[in-house]
Amino acid sequence: MDRLIRSKSGSIWMDVTDRAKELFNSGVLDLYEFYETKDTTIHTPIRQSDRLLQVLDSESRVCLFVGMGTHPSIIEEVTVESWQMADKISHNGFIYVKYSDLRFCR
Repeated sequence: MDRLIRSKSGSIWMDVTDRAKELFNSGVLDLYEFYETKDTTIHTPIRQSDRLLQVLDSESRVCLFVGMGTHPSIIEEVTVESWQMADKISHNGFIYVKYSDLRFCR
């Protein structure tokens, strides 16, 4: 199941570890190794399949960068289903989603 994560710096990530191989093989989205230490969040691009396998065998998660959380409650209210169904465009390390494709919990 995909999960949204807010890092210590306020950026928003989606945990896609369970679907990482499929997403990597599609070549459409940029994937990142994601882990947090006591003080910071580490995110490193995954560009090679052997690196992806190393990350999957480790304690790290494989994530997509969603964006910066400017309003603390907005991202927590987006339904996972609407995020999964929304059309996405990846460009220069950012993922763009049409706002009207997203649904929010009430």
